[in-house]
Amino acid sequence: MSDPIVPSARGYLLTAFRTAAADVFGAEGAAALAMIAIPTPPPKWIPEADLIAGAHALWEGPARRERARYNAFIQRQVELGSGRVQRMLLSLASPRRVIDRAPAIWSSEHTHGELTVDQLGERSAILRLGEHPYVETPQARATIAEVFRHIVSLTRAGEVSESHALERGVLVVRLSWS
Repeated sequence: MSDPIVPSARGYLLTAFRTAAADVFGAEGAAALAMIAIPTPPPKWIPEADLIAGAHALWEGPARRERARYNAFIQRQVELGSGRVQRMLLSLASPRRVIDRAPAIWSSEHTHGELTVDQLGERSAILRLGEHPYVETPQARATIAEVFRHIVSLTRAGEVSESHALERGVLVVRLSWS
């Protein structure tokens, strides 16, 4: 099957998404995502709109619009989506190496969107995401910014902080670490 026309992500991410919701929020998390059907095995690609709708349902429902509760879900999803070997490799990698590879990784996991990076010295970077549904709403922007932050936190970075803003239709995520 060729790449889909609608913005899509790798299908295995949906499995990690649903498992993380159940792990963090229990039955309430699973119920909030009942709108997303998961065929077995998952398809190669799933519409990003499904993930964004599911994330919004979790934010409004079991996360109770509490950023820390919601971010616990995002962090669990990242960990489940990356697998043990990849997490081990991340723990050995420098933040700079992971950030330098981020655009290529993005392109392999998503059919749409342009991710660019600028390293700002040894302990900070800017990631820019354009032409993607994650840029369209504040909740989607906060979600992908936390994904980026948590991935860098799995490296040798130590404590990682993020700030993000929409600038001329592009999501700009500023990361810094200790």
